[in-house]
Parts: sequence; C-alpha cells; structure tokens
Amino acid sequence: MQFKYRLRKHEEILEVLRSVKGPVLDIGCGENPLGDVNVDVVKYGHGNVVCDLQKEKLGYPARSFGAIVLSDSLEHIKNPRAVFRECHRLLKDNGKLIVTIPNCGNLLHRVGIWKDEPITGNPHVNSWTRKSFVEFLHSCNFMVENVKGTYYKRGRLYAYFDPFCLLFVSRKRL
Repeated sequence: MQFKYRLRKHEEILEVLRSVKGPVLDIGCGENPLGDVNVDVVKYGHGNVVCDLQKEKLGYPARSFGAIVLSDSLEHIKNPRAVFRECHRLLKDNGKLIVTIPNCGNLLHRVGIWKDEPITGNPHVNSWTRKSFVEFLHSCNFMVENVKGTYYKRGRLYAYFDPFCLLFVSRKRL
C-alpha cells in the first residue's frame, strides 16, 4: 500500500514537471530521484550531490533550475526556512517549486490513528496543515499556484474530503 501511495504521488509530480522548462532539482530525493540534480543530506539512495542546505549553498548559480521538488522531505528538515532561501535563489523567475507534505489536519492525524512517524524511523520535526503551509510559503516569498490532495488509500469516505498528503505548486515572488 505504501508503494502505491508513493507511485501515485510521483505520477502527480511528473505531471507538473511535464510543463517545466529547464533542469529539475530534487531535494531530499532518497531512493526515488525525480531531478536532473538530486540532493540529499547524506549519501543515501540515489542522490548525486550531498549537501546540507540548512547550512550551505548548493554550488550552482542563481536561477539555475526550472523546477525544484521536495517530496516527503521538508517535514524532516529542522530549518526549512533556510532551505527555502536557497530554493528561492536557485529557482528561475518563472520556475516551479513542487512540495509534498503530510497533511497534519487529516482526520487520521487528528485522532491519532496515523502517527507522524514514517516507516524509516526518521521522525518528522515539522508539521503543517494546508492553511499553515500556505502561510509558510508566503512568508518565504513563494506564491501558491495550486494545492492538490493525494491519498494513501482511495475508497474511504474521509479521503475525498481530507487528503493524507498535500502537493503544493508554487512560484517565487520577485
């Protein structure tokens, strides 16, 4: 079931990437890289660049990427504002920032059925609802173009009203 959820989410991200002009940067790519340049904090999975964007800049000039993807990674980052500063620098003026996060406003989160602890054992240090993440993106100089819910398991009534994961497509404010 976890695999189907990730596959569905990657398909939705790839759909957004079809319209992107320029190279794609995937931050926190893990074992499923989607970019031309794939970054992770440690040598893990298929990242071809190791860099902690909370502490250092990536060695690319400003406005190098047509899209930046952070899929299921931002909730593990202690200083997401620092990472977004670097994303803002690296993203082309008309580029897209694509972020997926767990929806902590989801019914399963709220009643405690789904713990905010991924299978890998790497705990989430940040959590957002749809509203709080839109506010966070605005505070980091990004404009939200679209928010889409992705679902862990279809067919449950609550899933149609309360997505498990949120996919945000944003552009930077100039």
